[in-house]
This record gives sequence, C-alpha cells and structure tokens, in this order.
Amino acid sequence: GKAYEDIKNYKKSFENYKLGNKIKRDAIKYQINDDVKLFENIKNSFSSIDFQNLENIGNKSNKMIFILGMPRSGTTLVEQIIANHKNVYGAGELRDLTQIIKENFLVNDKIKFPEKFNIKDQNFFSNMGTKYLENLDRYNTNKNYITDKAPLNFKWIGLIKLILPKSKIIHCTRDPKDTCLSLFKNFFEGELNFSYNLEEAAKYCKLYQNLMEFWKQLLPDFIYDISYEKLVENQEFESRKLLDFCNLDWDKNCLTFYRNKRGIVTASFAQARKPIYKNSVKSWQNYKNELLPMFKILEK
Repeated sequence: GKAYEDIKNYKKSFENYKLGNKIKRDAIKYQINDDVKLFENIKNSFSSIDFQNLENIGNKSNKMIFILGMPRSGTTLVEQIIANHKNVYGAGELRDLTQIIKENFLVNDKIKFPEKFNIKDQNFFSNMGTKYLENLDRYNTNKNYITDKAPLNFKWIGLIKLILPKSKIIHCTRDPKDTCLSLFKNFFEGELNFSYNLEEAAKYCKLYQNLMEFWKQLLPDFIYDISYEKLVENQEFESRKLLDFCNLDWDKNCLTFYRNKRGIVTASFAQARKPIYKNSVKSWQNYKNELLPMFKILEK
C-alpha cells in the first residue's frame, strides 16, 4: 500500500491497504459494541460527580502532562515539541494508567466503573495517583515535568482529575477523515483493533468525539485542545500557546524538536525525526472515492 502510494497509484495503494487490513481484522476478535458499552459506563459513572466542588482529592503533584486524543492525531508531534523543553522529560506512550485502572476497576475481565463513586474515600484516589507517580520513578529523571502520550487516555480524563487533579491535559485534534485513513494505513500492536476496518474506525471516532464533548462539559478548564492542522500551519504561535498552558516558559529548542534523539516507539517515529511538514493534511482526498462509506459514518 505504501509503495503504490509513493508512486501516486492510489487505487492500487488502497487495494493493498484493504487486503492487509482484512488479513489482520480476520485474525482478531473485536466487537465495537464492547467499546460502546464502556463509553456509556464511563459517562454514567462520572456524570454524577460534582467536579466543581471537589477539594482535597487525589495526589497534588503537578508533574504530569497527559497528551491524548485519537491515535494518529498528532500526539507524537506534540510530545516531541514539549519534551524538547529543558524542564520536561518525554516518557512516551505509557501503559501505567490503564494498568492501575485495571487493578481497581476490572469486572469479568472488562473495565467497569461503579455507578456512583465514593468521593469521600480520599485515600483511594490519592493512593492511585501516588502509585502512578511511583511507577514513573523508573525513569530516574530530575526534570520538573513528565509527559505521558498514550492517546487512548482520553477515556480516563475524569479519573485523572480525581487521582492527579493538578495534571495538564492536552487534547490533540485532527480532521477525522485524515485520522481514520492514517489508522487504516498503519499496523499497531495492542489495543487499536478498531483500526483495521474503515467503518469501525469511523464508528470509534464518533464514540471518541462524543466522549470528549462529555469531558469538556464536565471539566471545561482542565482540557487544552490543539489542532494538528493549526500546529503544522503556524508552529511557533501554537507551540507558545501550548507551553503557556503547561506553565512552561518559552524555550526555542521546542521548535527544533526533530533533533531530539529520545526513543520513539510509535507509528510516527519517522515523522518525528523531521521538521514539521504539511503533506499529511487532507491526505484523504487521494482516496475519496474509496472512503465514501467511512465519510457517511463520520458525517452522521
């Protein structure tokens, strides 16, 4: 698929991407209904919490910067920019938060939050936050801030507010047509089983959009949106706003993030080693006839 794309034979490219994805999709068990149920459970559970009047809950460390959103929405790029700051350690895509959630909220091998949290059990939430931070001691860093850029942490924003309320949440947004196509063009280890079928990717993207609207209504001042398209169009302006939100002073090294030799183990590792480029914006237009079923779902 990539080889044909490089020579601009998009019809052949799509045929091969589709074939590779079908082989992978046929080999895995995935039901999007499981995600529908999880997202409903999250909304039901967290909607009963009065976040505006929460005091003395969670671990009060302000060390964490969570970079999240749909996979392929610019999370690696945003982390590279922030991690080039002298006071920030970029830890990459961490599984620690999901692991702690599984340790506390697993029911019949599935994550399920209670119908009503016992907000008065302050130790429960502060212990979860403390355990998360203690896990990061393995990095042995003396930097003031650490980034965690596991994209799917968008599911846990409400819990982050309960266990690490002074964290910063950076939500990466991108044209969903480009995001879903990019998912379809890449192979992922782990949790992204929705990405091997375009219609499922689009349905998952709609679930994500709906949940993010829910979080923004509950926690309007906790989440900072950064648009991939605006960032590649106006890197310095957007980078300055980003650092400002993180309470970081300006560091011009953030503009030359591609010189950072830190390890990157995501599908974006090659792009993150280059200066910002714009040819991923509206890349869906090369495949617009093949993507019509996906567009119908995204536009509902």
